Amino acid sequence: MKTKFLLAVLCGAIMFLICPASIVSAESYVSGHLGYVYSEDSNTKFDNGLRADVEFDDGLSFTAAIGGRIYEYFRVEQEISYLKQDIKKIKPSGYSDLRVRGDASVWALLANVYYDFRNSSTFTPYLTAGLGVADVEVSSLRLSSTGESFLKGDDDVVFAYQLGAGIGYQVSPGIALDMKYRYFATSEPEFKTARSEFASHQFYVGARFFFRY
Repeated sequence: MKTKFLLAVLCGAIMFLICPASIVSAESYVSGHLGYVYSEDSNTKFDNGLRADVEFDDGLSFTAAIGGRIYEYFRVEQEISYLKQDIKKIKPSGYSDLRVRGDASVWALLANVYYDFRNSSTFTPYLTAGLGVADVEVSSLRLSSTGESFLKGDDDVVFAYQLGAGIGYQVSPGIALDMKYRYFATSEPEFKTARSEFASHQFYVGARFFFRY
């Protein structure tokens, strides 16, 4: 599955490089962000018919992107991101909760569009949306009480999307600071013995560095 994701990354990079020059010439930038991640409980359906909610600890994420303005209020970017969270608990329907040791991680490649509410101040609020693919991976899980193996690790490449909002602050002509929120979710990844859901709330701080201004 990782091969599929790497091919998607390569295709995304090639598509961005061959975009019309107007996309990458006006206010082009690179950006980086560090974020806090809170994931919703993941509703999981096992092949044996068991249903359970998977509870995560809060985690961290980082993103890197390259983008540029295409119209006065619109900009586009290609973004790659990574997040990782420990799996805290599995709550099977009709059974006692199981405390486990393991983690979930996601590599994602998104094409994002931003609408900037440009104004005369140095602060620019914006809305954003993105579509792409994600490689969702779950490590092998073990029961916290005994260390006994509970579930083998696996991964799946799935459709991903995000919706969000934020605000930028123009520190200088070449640097803008960012604070933003996004809701990130994927289609259901299918693992060896189960299919699940994945959705998270992500809060980021970071900066954009402009090539020309």
